[in-house]
Amino acid sequence: MLIYLGRIAFPTEVYDHAAIAGPDNQLYVTGGAVTQPAGIFDSGPAKSASKRWVYSCPGPGEPWEREANMNAPRARHVMQVLGDGMYVFGGASKGNGDVERFDVTSRQWSVVTKQRVLAGLAPHGAVAMDYRIYVALKGENDSKGVVYEFDPETERWDTHCRLPWDVRGVGLCVLDVPQWLLKRRITIT
Repeated sequence: MLIYLGRIAFPTEVYDHAAIAGPDNQLYVTGGAVTQPAGIFDSGPAKSASKRWVYSCPGPGEPWEREANMNAPRARHVMQVLGDGMYVFGGASKGNGDVERFDVTSRQWSVVTKQRVLAGLAPHGAVAMDYRIYVALKGENDSKGVVYEFDPETERWDTHCRLPWDVRGVGLCVLDVPQWLLKRRITIT
């Protein structure tokens, strides 16, 4: 099924995509998977296929526009804004361990690093803070979580910390709490 908003059809059958408000105040949706029926000579159930596509929308009621494709197909990935760009990490598809950056001025994607820390992994959350991006995912040999830190200046990943709990179902966020609120005594009942 497709929803037609303006002159561009936005594919609504997509799942496991990432969405974020970009630094230019547009909404961006990247990648995702679609179910493809088995072919005439295939036996078995339908298969999912990850996509490289990117759509943007400048505001409510405005048409969706197709942007330049990402370099690798991705599903179950995360995306964060840092400075004037958007960074895409991980995903459950093969071959997507590269970090990609979308420049909102040139409207093009570039591979930032080929350090394959998140290759084939589906992160559980990401957050941008202090000009770094932190990505949480399940550890390799146990169910405990690991937070990786990406530094865009050095284009390197480092292990930020190991978590004492399982990260499945966990998201990350940054709270910017006003100082006046921190000084008040609050009772929660």
